[in-house]
Amino acid sequence: MEDQKASGINGGTFTSGAWRTRDLNTEVRDPYGLISLASNQFTPTVAGWVEWSAPACKIGVHQSRLFNVTDGVEVTAGTSEQTDNGNDFTQTRSIGGAPVVAGKTYRIEHRCGTTRSNDGFGFTAGFAAFDIYTRLKFWRA
Repeated sequence: MEDQKASGINGGTFTSGAWRTRDLNTEVRDPYGLISLASNQFTPTVAGWVEWSAPACKIGVHQSRLFNVTDGVEVTAGTSEQTDNGNDFTQTRSIGGAPVVAGKTYRIEHRCGTTRSNDGFGFTAGFAAFDIYTRLKFWRA
């Protein structure tokens, strides 16, 4: 699953102060129907393992996490990262991995230290037909 945006479109505004839901809008490959994806949330039909990465740009410190929406709890945190929030362009990715339970609904959340409009969730390259920001991979247990 990925957050795909049209070529030339940045990842979006990243607002500090609370956990923000990352976009997940495209199911890239799921020939066996193991995942349901809707409204930036996913529900596996079987138990498995997920790994994700989520970029950030010019927002200082940041960290992502896997959140269990069904139970209202954090499953695990992603890596703690830092980008420059000055005039130099830098982008880093918070990554993580965790087991998931069949029938539970999850989402990727992200928190930052400094608000950045338009490209805080990632900066476009604009080379391909679309840009990819958050990416999540699922393996069946």
